Amino acid sequence: MSVCDRLMHYEIFHDPHNAGNRERQIKKFRREKKIALFFEANPQWQDRSKDFVVSYKEALLQAAGRRG
Repeated sequence: MSVCDRLMHYEIFHDPHNAGNRERQIKKFRREKKIALFFEANPQWQDRSKDFVVSYKEALLQAAGRRG
């Protein structure tokens, strides 16, 4: 059994339907296409979880009409 311990790729959507559609789209990708997508945004394969928290917080502030 494999364990996921790093976030390699993320995308932020304001509409949950668009997010779900994108997730289903990526899940249908062949492994090679997924790796290419992830490598494009994260060529050093670093854990992106800290980046995600900052990006998500910024997106929430923008949605609320404020700048952080």
